[in-house]
Amino acid sequence: MKINHKRLRPKICQKNKKSITQGDKDYLAWLQTQDYPCFVCKKYNKIEWHHVKEYSSDKKNHKRLMPLCGEECHRNGLTLSAHGTPKRFKEIFPMSVQNDYADTIYNLYINGNY
Repeated sequence: MKINHKRLRPKICQKNKKSITQGDKDYLAWLQTQDYPCFVCKKYNKIEWHHVKEYSSDKKNHKRLMPLCGEECHRNGLTLSAHGTPKRFKEIFPMSVQNDYADTIYNLYINGNY
């Protein structure tokens, strides 16, 4: 018996993935030198840069990143985390808020105001 899955958005094929540009690499390297607190808990504990995406199937935009502390607020938090509880995370921090924050950081980089 064949099961027909109905996805809201199609999965991205690996061969269609956009390659990372030198500009993206420069920005990612710059982010690693910055001292931002976690967007959620405001702690400076093992910060990881989270790709802000509406759907998991969206392509990663290396210009849309926000700082989150590794274990608790980014990956494995059971109360509130971007990957652990994505629905709740988006309810508390709507995509518009996440995008605005990520854009603010990127604009600081572009304008040299850091």
